[in-house]
Amino acid sequence: MKKLISGFLLLLLLALPARAQDAFTAALPGLAGGFGEAATAVEQLGASADPRALPVLRAMTDGKLLKTPEGALRLPQGDGFVDPATGQPADATGAETVRLNNRVRQALRGALGQLQIVSPDAGERLAAAEGVFRSRSAASSSGTLAAL
Repeated sequence: MKKLISGFLLLLLLALPARAQDAFTAALPGLAGGFGEAATAVEQLGASADPRALPVLRAMTDGKLLKTPEGALRLPQGDGFVDPATGQPADATGAETVRLNNRVRQALRGALGQLQIVSPDAGERLAAAEGVFRSRSAASSSGTLAAL
C-alpha cells in the first residue's frame, strides 16, 4: 500500500512542471489573435511566471514578434527565428509583425512587470513594480502583490 501511495505521489510531482509548460504554450496562440485575445494572452503569460514568456513579451513590445499567415508565432533569435513554443528554428517567410493597440500595450507593461518583479537586480524590481502599478491591471497588481 505504501508503494502504491508513493508511486501516486511521484506521478503527481512529475505532472506539476507539465502543467506550467501547458499554461505557457496554451497562451501563445492568443498573441496572434485579435487585440482582445492578445491582451488576455499577455496577461496569462505574465501570470504564468514562466521564464520563457519574458523574451516573447519583450519581442512583442519591441515590434519584433512575428506572425505567419497560418497564425504561428516567430521569435527572433540570432540570425534567424524560432518557434517560441518549442525553441526550435522555424521559417518566418511571409510573417508580419504582431500588431498592438493601447489595450495590448497596457497589458504588456503589466505582464513584463510581473515577470521582472523577481529579478535579482533591485533597480529592475523597483522599475517592474512601478510598471505594474502604472498599468492598472487587476491581474498584474495581484500577481505583483503575491511576489512581494
